Amino acid sequence: SSPTLLKVLMFGNVCFTFVALLFVLLNREKFETLAHNLDYLNELSMALIDSLLVSTMVVKGGDGDTQPQERFCKIFASPVIAAATMIPVAISATQLLIFNGFGINARGHVLGEDPAHVLEFAFGGVGATINFWFCLDSKFLADQ
Repeated sequence: SSPTLLKVLMFGNVCFTFVALLFVLLNREKFETLAHNLDYLNELSMALIDSLLVSTMVVKGGDGDTQPQERFCKIFASPVIAAATMIPVAISATQLLIFNGFGINARGHVLGEDPAHVLEFAFGGVGATINFWFCLDSKFLADQ
């Protein structure tokens, strides 16, 4: 079920990203807050994708215990998967709370937008690291 779930989540991410873009293109002033919220909610599903990617990389130790990667998988699989799930989910949820929780100024500008962008870039860094790890792991497997 993980490959199907991964495909569904990734397709949803693509759709939601383009819907947010469409909102901004149609009327930025009217839909900017909605587009940000949609994008930040989308990051919650991206956190689940990151978790699935990490779990496929970490949980693949063999029957033997001779390879360093197999020993690593047996010892650290659960904590690594938990961290790879909790950190991105916490960042994206906090970002959503900050964006919506700081209020709006007299001109209608969302006060939490700037701090939420800082977390957005942190989330992007975590996701990029996981994707880089996944690509290296896939390349290693393809070379075997």
